[in-house]
Amino acid sequence: MMTIQSPFLFSAAMDVEPSREGLFNEVYDNEHVPLLLAVPGVISVARFKREELTMIIGGERRTIVVDAEPRYNALYELEGPGVLTSEAWAKTVDAGRWAGEVRPYTRNRRHVLYRRMHSRIARARRQSPAGLGGPPRLRSRVPAVSRPRRICSAWS
Repeated sequence: MMTIQSPFLFSAAMDVEPSREGLFNEVYDNEHVPLLLAVPGVISVARFKREELTMIIGGERRTIVVDAEPRYNALYELEGPGVLTSEAWAKTVDAGRWAGEVRPYTRNRRHVLYRRMHSRIARARRQSPAGLGGPPRLRSRVPAVSRPRRICSAWS
């Protein structure tokens, strides 16, 4: 499980030619990700494959289709945006079989950097007692005899 702790999340999403999908996944999992995890400032990496999305929104059951959305996405938790322009990143991102045997067969590439928003929920997570598990709790100004509110009914 990827618990995001840093203020930056980098997304590298792409499609790959079907005939190269096996090699793509092998190299990404066994070479590319382990090499990038060794770059200073890269905290964690999690890979995802797009799935069909059906949900209830506005009282209606809908299947959401986003045209041309890449099939694969890797999320990199970073200490800061400078990681992506560092000498270590520059050397490592082209190391191994990735640059020569995999990247040429990728397409529809999307790279996006996200900065964490400092929201009430993020502050509540930082205030959650370490090691106790369960949902984060909001600090409350109500008397200590009342129980803290849960911020999401799914955690009840």
